[in-house]
Amino acid sequence: MASREEIDTAIEAIIRERLQSAKVLRVLVEHDVEIDGSLYVQIRVICKAKKKRLDPGETSQMLRPVWDMLAEKGSDRFPLIDYIDEKEAGELSAA
Repeated sequence: MASREEIDTAIEAIIRERLQSAKVLRVLVEHDVEIDGSLYVQIRVICKAKKKRLDPGETSQMLRPVWDMLAEKGSDRFPLIDYIDEKEAGELSAA
């Protein structure tokens, strides 16, 4: 199985390559475990939309390539992806 660093780097590369409707400022990746023991990867994409909003086609199609990459690297974690506007990210860090 690939290291967390390799997985995190691959996740960020996929996000940056496929999310064309926004400028990706930061990709935060956290590996965690649900209360029932299932493994997941929480991905928070801090971005600035190039227009009024992100392209829903891009965001809805992001899960499969990330999940496939995880499987290829030997991880059985499920990806959860949040897209956060840069302004909201600033508000969250201030709270």
